[in-house]
Amino acid sequence: MSIAPIKITKVTREGVTGEVPSRSWVRVENFSPSPYGPTQQDAMVRVVRADASGKFSCKVPKAKEGDVVRVACLDKKRQALSCDSWINIHLHGLADRDERPPEIDVQGLRLHQRADGKAEFENVRRNRRVGEPEVILHFTNQRTMDTIDIQLDGNGCIPENRTLDSQVGDTFVIAITDGVHNSDLKERWASLIVTDPNQPITDPPGVLKRARLEVDMFKWVPIEVFVSQTGPLIKGRINGEVPQQGAVGNCWMVSTISAVAHTHPEILERMLELLPNGNVAVTFKRFDHQQGRYVDHVEIVKPELPMGRRSGGYSYGKARGDGTAQTMELWWPLLEKAYAQWKGGYDAIEQGYPYAMFEACLGIEGEHIDFQNMTPRRVFAALDGAVADNAPTVVNTCLTDDSGELYDNGIKPNHSYTLWGTRTDETGKKFVTLREPADGLTPLGRGENGGIFEMTLGKFMKYFVNAGIGSTSTAC
Repeated sequence: MSIAPIKITKVTREGVTGEVPSRSWVRVENFSPSPYGPTQQDAMVRVVRADASGKFSCKVPKAKEGDVVRVACLDKKRQALSCDSWINIHLHGLADRDERPPEIDVQGLRLHQRADGKAEFENVRRNRRVGEPEVILHFTNQRTMDTIDIQLDGNGCIPENRTLDSQVGDTFVIAITDGVHNSDLKERWASLIVTDPNQPITDPPGVLKRARLEVDMFKWVPIEVFVSQTGPLIKGRINGEVPQQGAVGNCWMVSTISAVAHTHPEILERMLELLPNGNVAVTFKRFDHQQGRYVDHVEIVKPELPMGRRSGGYSYGKARGDGTAQTMELWWPLLEKAYAQWKGGYDAIEQGYPYAMFEACLGIEGEHIDFQNMTPRRVFAALDGAVADNAPTVVNTCLTDDSGELYDNGIKPNHSYTLWGTRTDETGKKFVTLREPADGLTPLGRGENGGIFEMTLGKFMKYFVNAGIGSTSTAC
């Protein structure tokens, strides 16, 4: 198939101008705000038509210095002519420095060990994109300390047939750079753990892949031990106030599960099955790229959870409130354990985004909303609409808090919260109700009111930068 030529003539603050065949349609997409998000993100896309001379001009949505913008000439159905018909350009001249550090999403990735001593990548999300095009992923094997760099291709994906030298159980720590941010590769982003795809679905003792150790009687022993739990799987009905975050940094996952439990508990109840032998089967969804659809993925876990060998406290997720091995409601910590088992260990679920968890639970992509350049009225309309539609929603704060203003107001930076509700009072003032997942800091105090609190829309707009909304209309 012939590819219509695209000639970019100018890139400015106002947008992109160029030349294509007469009267052609042109699609301009800002790749950088959320390259790992849902496949279709209308807020990041503009479609324009060239004039009779073939000239076009298009404003880039959500533009910041250093962003990667993709431009394609479309056919009569307004589809890109081919994968090769896209071109990538970098935005420069909008500010003095690159304003958007690169981000990647590894929750869709799995590392599977092959017989030849290599680990290959599998992506279980519909969107194969991992991050911005040409971003470098620096992998370090924690067992051998060998390193390898993999550069994402022009679509932001792991190149085909890339592998890593490994053994089952190896942990690879990932640092990322776009050549500007984190160029010394000192800042770790996430980790992946190598699993054996042919291993029977059971509860491997290695779910704590990188066991933390302490000294006892001059010996190194694990801090955590697995303790049998005899509490009920579900008390009555699943509800969103149960999930509480533990020691692993997976607020994105806790808030997403809390959102699904708050809006559609029946979906989580269908995912969980208590087996005759006392084990629990958890059915997730993964996207099968060969079949072009979501399929079931089952993990089976024992009713055992890692607890402090000395403290007796839960190391990871637990049910809010009741925390004893004899009485605690188990659906949330066992769901978290099953997802960690799927990924290879608790370490591997430390960094992620709500979209991956929405797909794993609902079998359908959600929606990403970036608040940049949106008016408070538009943001509230989107959140209020999600509440009205009973759509599970997670909102995220800005990455840093250099001034300390967020902490002073009981909000954590780089943190995910569940959208609990919205309201407008009799004077027209608008409010947003949120749930903090870790039983920690809130504007009401630490751990008050089960982590649920309300704030004005004005304050919300100061601290929160985007939202992920799950769709349940055609959930599998």
